[in-house]
Amino acid sequence: MVLAVLGLVALWLLGAWVVLHDRVPPRIVLAVAALWATPFALAPPMLSQDAYAFLAQGAVTSHGNPYRPPAAVLGAGSPLLQAVDPLYRARVSPYGPLALRLFSACLAVSHGNAVVALICLRLVILLAIAVTAWCAWRLAPAGRRSLTLWMLLANPLVLLHLVGGLHLEAVLMAGLGVAWVLHTVGRTRWAVVVVLVAAAVKVTVLIALPVLLISALRRGGWRALAQHMIAGAAAALALACVLQPDPTGWWPAIPATLRVWNPVSLPTQAALVWSTLTHTSVLASLPVLRGAALALGVMAAAYLCLTASRRPPVTTAGYVLLASTLAGPALWPWYLVPAVACLLMTGGTTELVVAAAAGIAAVMSDLPMPVVQMQRVTALGDAGGLLLVTAALLVLRRRAGTTGRRSVDNLTVP
Repeated sequence: MVLAVLGLVALWLLGAWVVLHDRVPPRIVLAVAALWATPFALAPPMLSQDAYAFLAQGAVTSHGNPYRPPAAVLGAGSPLLQAVDPLYRARVSPYGPLALRLFSACLAVSHGNAVVALICLRLVILLAIAVTAWCAWRLAPAGRRSLTLWMLLANPLVLLHLVGGLHLEAVLMAGLGVAWVLHTVGRTRWAVVVVLVAAAVKVTVLIALPVLLISALRRGGWRALAQHMIAGAAAALALACVLQPDPTGWWPAIPATLRVWNPVSLPTQAALVWSTLTHTSVLASLPVLRGAALALGVMAAAYLCLTASRRPPVTTAGYVLLASTLAGPALWPWYLVPAVACLLMTGGTTELVVAAAAGIAAVMSDLPMPVVQMQRVTALGDAGGLLLVTAALLVLRRRAGTTGRRSVDNLTVP
């Protein structure tokens, strides 16, 4: 498995070199990327059991209030419940009401057949990836469209964890792409609405909203910002009314996901190192290190927002998402997908390198291997990703210092 993933990563990088130097047209890139994705699209869910948990949560939704533990609703003898990771059988879903309606709809269309429901869910994921590809084609510079499409669609992170793993970050990625396309053509109000709709799938996408509002402020002033915020508030209220009976029932479940033991996250890696050096318990230092990492993430995001005029908004959003994800108490590879997608959509050399490095580190950190080896590989991947993000920020700062504080908000879409 490890050798297969390494081979996939090597071929992906080799393909990027061919696309860049041979000027491969986008239609060829799309065809080859589709061929690459076919085995993953035909396989059962891989590297995670989350897809089965999604269906179980959809079954709970069809029984009324969606925010109840699957074990309390489906019963211990349910085959669908048996497919769910035991860690999540007695937990309330942390996903938004729109996501749960999606899971319930997949079960309804399939008449309760889990296999058909998984196929329906995979079709939704593939559609979201296709929408993201269209957005990337619109946002990327004309000379780098083929490279951007290849780096996105043939990305091992996308193939393994979105096409193969069926994770909801595909929907978030598509929502962000549509929002940035709308923003670049002057439809910022609708962009805000799209981000809020995506937040009803998974709340983490809201991290990109301040960047969008800051860009709107620079373009149209305080009056335009107020109008966009009013439109967003109205959309959120309408969405809450539609997603009854319990549009806020997922909020209490979110903190529980942040307390899960996660060997991939930076705070956990730091706690493991500290406990090894001091011969103390990991659990003693973990809360402190989680708080420190969160503070660093907030500081990095604040710096990026304050210097947003130095780079395109979608680039700033990518770095903000990357910084906040790396600083979080829980980190799985697919959590990095929205950040990687935003960075790839810009087409910049620095962003392409950072996105590729983050994706490779994420893929290598979640391979099936003994726990000790996994933690070592994860530590190297996390440290490398953090160093690359720091280096990218320094490069961006130096570049901004030499070119002056020139606004790049008024980008035109080819």
